[in-house]
Amino acid sequence: MKNKNKTIPALAAVAISLIALPVFADSNGAQIDSHGSFLGNLRSELQLKFGAHVQNQNKDDKNNNDDRAHMGTSTRDRGERDGMHATSTAMQLSNIQSRAATEIQRRITALGAASTAIQESVRLPSATKTILTNAIQSQITSLTALGTKIAADTDSTVLKADVKSITQSYRIFLLVLPQARITASADAEQNVASLMTIVSSKFEARIATAQTAGKDTSTVSATLSDARAKISDANTQSAAAVALVVNLTPDNGDSIKAAANAQALKDARAKIQLAASDLKSARAEMGTIVAALKTFGV
Repeated sequence: MKNKNKTIPALAAVAISLIALPVFADSNGAQIDSHGSFLGNLRSELQLKFGAHVQNQNKDDKNNNDDRAHMGTSTRDRGERDGMHATSTAMQLSNIQSRAATEIQRRITALGAASTAIQESVRLPSATKTILTNAIQSQITSLTALGTKIAADTDSTVLKADVKSITQSYRIFLLVLPQARITASADAEQNVASLMTIVSSKFEARIATAQTAGKDTSTVSATLSDARAKISDANTQSAAAVALVVNLTPDNGDSIKAAANAQALKDARAKIQLAASDLKSARAEMGTIVAALKTFGV
């Protein structure tokens, strides 16, 4: 019986430590067990600065060569000015291409970090890993191809359209990475909830033993029921969060779809927070149950 008494607090401690993950914003989030360490890595890797999108190229300085801009300009002068304008246009295109390449690489780097963290995880089911990593790799492949096309663009209109697509057609920072974070957070919450459910069954058995021994277990039984209700709600909220984001796609400039995507992400984050709150409350109640079981001597 003495060994059994040690089992419950130990299991509860494991469940409680699992909740202390970055997604739940606990102060000891870095001290998670080796099986859950990928979540800490994933969160740190995915907390990227949502920098500005590729900026539009500034207009040329119209005051350039003012000394030549007079009615008596010779044909030779006009030819020289045209040549300088052509050079300026080429430099403008080159600058746009350079800045676009930087923005594309920034997105590819962020996606690569997310993919690596997901692949190294041990809690995400293999099917979920495959879905996420395939989706991320598809984005990386498309962005790489876009970068190659932009580097070869010679027409300013085509180039500007391609640069615009970096943000509108992919939405890496506004959609893809938030989807990955939300999915990973939901998966963590569901895994913690699963372990806490196992622990709650152990609690139930010990409470039954205490009741058989004549102990008043009404209060601790009510606490266990409430903890289980919170664990169940955490599963419901986290599953709903995933359902809200799993099928979202870039808006491609459609303002209505962009607004819908933003709202879905906002709602999903709210559900993730609700699930986290449920699990924190359940954790506290588990601590109360452990203390009660110790007084019962079971």
